[in-house]
Amino acid sequence: MNTFTLHSVEASEEASATLLQNVIEQVGFLPNVFAVSAGAPPALAAFMALNEQFALTSFTDLEREIIHTATSVENAAPYCVAGHTAFADMLSLDGNVIQAVRGADQVEDQKLEALRTFTRQVVDQRGQLSDSELASFLAAGYSQDQVIEVILGITVKIFTNFTSKITGIPLDDAFSPYVWSPRSDKRDAA
Repeated sequence: MNTFTLHSVEASEEASATLLQNVIEQVGFLPNVFAVSAGAPPALAAFMALNEQFALTSFTDLEREIIHTATSVENAAPYCVAGHTAFADMLSLDGNVIQAVRGADQVEDQKLEALRTFTRQVVDQRGQLSDSELASFLAAGYSQDQVIEVILGITVKIFTNFTSKITGIPLDDAFSPYVWSPRSDKRDAA
């Protein structure tokens, strides 16, 4: 049972209230992961700063959503998988790609599949990759700098994956059409 407070703009400290208002202006509503984080203004500010920096990386919108969704699938974080599916839909991104990532299935596009696989490997292996795993990602057309950018994207998602799971926040109404549950019978072997 969720015992964590979902803070509103009106009931938050000034530092958090301003940040929450910015989220509402950008997204159109206040997702619960931001609302629950507002009780810890430094954490909320850091989360938002990391998100803003990840948006400035060399990845496309689709690639960023692959990183966020693959991380959330690997961490079995239903709230975040649903949220990023909703965001991908809002951005009119390729739904087939997002559905493949949600299902831990291969993406048809080889370069995007390399990104999904690499993200999954980094999360699953906690960064302890073999030389061949790193080489496969680079051979797919990604750069060494993008390795660091993937790590940044994973970092952002680990914050929300853990926050949503530990606090037990409810799924936002806007995310409910995209509900997701981990499939214990479906792990990808890549």
